[in-house]
Amino acid sequence: MSELSSWRDLLGIIIRDPSERERIAQQIDLHPLTLIRWAQGTSVPRPSNLRQLLQVLSPDVRTQFTQLLGHAFPVESLSVQVPVTGLDASFVMEVHRMRETTPERFHFYGITHLILQHALRLLDPERIGLSMTVIKCMPPSANGKIRSLREQVSQGTFSGERYVQEQPLFLGAESLAGDVVSKCRSQVAALSLVTETMLKATSPLAERGSMMGCPLLYANRVAGCLLFVSLQPDLFLSPARRSLLEDITCLLTLALKPEEFSPAEAIELFLMPPPAIQRRVFVSFRQRVAQLMQEAFQNGSLLTVTQAEERIWQHLETELIETSRYPFSRETS
Repeated sequence: MSELSSWRDLLGIIIRDPSERERIAQQIDLHPLTLIRWAQGTSVPRPSNLRQLLQVLSPDVRTQFTQLLGHAFPVESLSVQVPVTGLDASFVMEVHRMRETTPERFHFYGITHLILQHALRLLDPERIGLSMTVIKCMPPSANGKIRSLREQVSQGTFSGERYVQEQPLFLGAESLAGDVVSKCRSQVAALSLVTETMLKATSPLAERGSMMGCPLLYANRVAGCLLFVSLQPDLFLSPARRSLLEDITCLLTLALKPEEFSPAEAIELFLMPPPAIQRRVFVSFRQRVAQLMQEAFQNGSLLTVTQAEERIWQHLETELIETSRYPFSRETS
């Protein structure tokens, strides 16, 4: 299916099964012959029919179908209008209760998972395609400057999307996330206007879509950002929806410790290499963690796996920065 060039071709494959053709036709209240005419090109569906069709397709084909539709129809006609309802007070209290009753070492992943799952149901109930990634600042270098960011947790409704990445990427001044963190300000961009290195490389993104980054702020300091990527081109155009995303990001700061936030003047991001180069460096990650723990033991000290991993991430950051050699100043951007 990945080599199909037309939404009609994909529809023809989908409705080749008579039972599936009947199911789709019944759910969107059309005659099955209409679906055949769409696939053959003898009839053109209305935008409202296309939106209905997207909602009843199975998740494993919906993403590709949306991409192919974007080549033939105005992107604004395909967007599903999701009501902006805001965060429910009972859910906000649920997050606070988790923070109060959960051991601190479980705060980040527990609270993050709870919030992102709720946000997905709120923002993409039809599972058209939305990805959210928590991106955190790396620890300061010897001179006290934050040199890069690193993806931590990702959840989404893209077909095949992994919920937690085993080898998150480093991001820097080349990324939208880097710009959001450096300026401590939310930003919206169209995917067509963003370079590949500014995107979350593991997401099957459409050529047309949108993204928004919101900084994680506390006491006028920043710890990273929450990056939203959508297959819908206008999901983030509404001021009310942008406000909702900022509220979600604000709630997410409860998953972080105060010491994880840094003053804006400490942000001095470098350019980070593309994903392909990073992954070649990551190949030895587990081996290096094990070796570091063994060396510490032989020297009479103990390191937890988490402590060893954080040190290796810092070593990898330095190695990757060596490929760029210079920081990206906000004043010159």
